[in-house]
Amino acid sequence: MTKELGQIHYQNMFQPVDPSTLSKKEMEHVIESHLFLKPKHDTTIKGRTVAGRDKQHGYISKEEATSPTASLELVLLTAIIDVQEGHDVAICNVPNAFIQTQLTDDKDKLVMQLQGPLATLLVDLAPEVYGPYLKEDKHGHPVLYMRILNAMYGIMRVALLYYQHFVANICSIGFELNPYDPCVANKLVNSNQLTLIWHVDDIKASHCNKEVITNYIEWLRETYECIFEDGSGALKISCGLMHEHLGMQLDFSVPGKLKLSMVPYIEAMLAEFYNHDKTSTTAKTLAALYLFQVNNEATLLPENAAAVFHTFMAKALFLTKHTHPDLATAVAFLSTCVTCPDQDDWKKLRCMM
Repeated sequence: MTKELGQIHYQNMFQPVDPSTLSKKEMEHVIESHLFLKPKHDTTIKGRTVAGRDKQHGYISKEEATSPTASLELVLLTAIIDVQEGHDVAICNVPNAFIQTQLTDDKDKLVMQLQGPLATLLVDLAPEVYGPYLKEDKHGHPVLYMRILNAMYGIMRVALLYYQHFVANICSIGFELNPYDPCVANKLVNSNQLTLIWHVDDIKASHCNKEVITNYIEWLRETYECIFEDGSGALKISCGLMHEHLGMQLDFSVPGKLKLSMVPYIEAMLAEFYNHDKTSTTAKTLAALYLFQVNNEATLLPENAAAVFHTFMAKALFLTKHTHPDLATAVAFLSTCVTCPDQDDWKKLRCMM
């Protein structure tokens, strides 16, 4: 939590404000802050501060906040082209990409309320900056009011603002957007295409010359890398023949072939399912023989179990689309059952798992 708040502080994300200086309308639109902690595959814990969205829905439409994302089809097609043409590939992840995007429109500079430990941790981090603005709410809990100066997770327009900022930067050095997908861009370098495809801040770059990729990474560092006082903030770069991209493992180690897998995703999915169903038997097929048989007399699942069923169908659908079309038959049918799943549907889910 301290590391996450420290990065936000060093990026000048917040400007503390006295709530007595805010207008009635600004006070009505004050949003809550949330800090989520998430374990990563390497066992470290990642913190992420997010702005509450509830109040934003009242005055920001979905159309105003929607950002393009790379289509899965073009992610796979560009990877196949990389294999066929022997490209050098690098995956670049820009840390804290959103908070490097300055908000230029005053309507986007929302006021956020930090309560409890979040407020006190920020004051401990920089008492001279935030200390004079620390207040107490009606319950006696510490609270800070902060104006958001840079884009951050949870602000509805954040992804669109970052997208516009990133596109402007790459176009300024000669890239042209692909007419079929606004998250693919190409630039001719040494008579060959340097191709970028990105999903928010996760970028895949490819070119037949390794030096061209190295030069692009250096530009990315100069443009986006910001090393904080605690040593964090470096770009995460993956070079070579094995990469993780959008939850998939891309394996280019066999010339002329692309191998896709999602083993860590599947392992995590199985471990989570075991918490809800400890059946140890194995099934011979992903789709149960009775998959299409509907028993109208079957008992409906309780609300909490139905929510678990819905979660696993969403996970399975993601897995099906990315690397496991062999799941498609079971997923196609069971996805029609998510509104009112019953005990029979759970058995079919168990068979698939």
